[in-house]
Amino acid sequence: MSLFLEKIEVWNERRIEKRRLKKDFKMTKDGFLYKGIQSQFRDDWEPLTRQIVVGASAFTKNFVNIGAHYGYYACLAGKHGMNITAFEPIDANFQMLRDNISENKLCSQSRLIHGAVGQNTFLTKIYGAFSGATLLPENTKKPKSMSQVTQVFTLSDFTFMEFPTLFLIDTEGFEVEVIKGASNLVEASNNNSCIIETSGKKLNELASIMEPYGYSIFHIGADKLTQVSKCSIGLSQYSGNFLFINLDTKNKSILINRF
Repeated sequence: MSLFLEKIEVWNERRIEKRRLKKDFKMTKDGFLYKGIQSQFRDDWEPLTRQIVVGASAFTKNFVNIGAHYGYYACLAGKHGMNITAFEPIDANFQMLRDNISENKLCSQSRLIHGAVGQNTFLTKIYGAFSGATLLPENTKKPKSMSQVTQVFTLSDFTFMEFPTLFLIDTEGFEVEVIKGASNLVEASNNNSCIIETSGKKLNELASIMEPYGYSIFHIGADKLTQVSKCSIGLSQYSGNFLFINLDTKNKSILINRF
């Protein structure tokens, strides 16, 4: 791509960001006000993941969203009474996240962090925009010049109340680093569960880290959960959202049996 075309593409992406920020709030199917991308207002947008978040709210007090984007899941969790911690590194996304949380009067139960999450604490560049931003330059589909500096934290840098917690991680290929920076939380599998967007070798590595602590792994499809294991991952073509959950507790088993 020529430098001129790259500048045009970056300018157009920024124009779209500004236009989205000026959108009016609309009521979602899940019963809260929101401004975001049109697909998030459709019934077929991650229906089972949304149901799992709602179902988990019956016994889960904390919701931690890494790569929160515009805050759909943060608003959904907050509407169902969970305390929210949300990390979002992209400037325009963070502004939209803050607007959505404020519009739904969730500020008193929310902690919003303008930054990314990884294995270590450091400053670095993040590439891209919207829902495709990544800390891995080889993963970006946007021009490399479309970047900004962001602070990277580890989850272990933060204190969460000693209540059951659901982590939702969507970090465009950086999910293993997020988990490696949260060893104390991963070990507490009786208390914590995770929904992680991943695939392939990353999924295999996550399974190696988490299965020894008692997590069962389920692929979250459009309408059903499918249990997978480290042994079967190499034989499958699964990608998307996966639920990592310890089934030794009654409430978690009940949640799984619903689907």
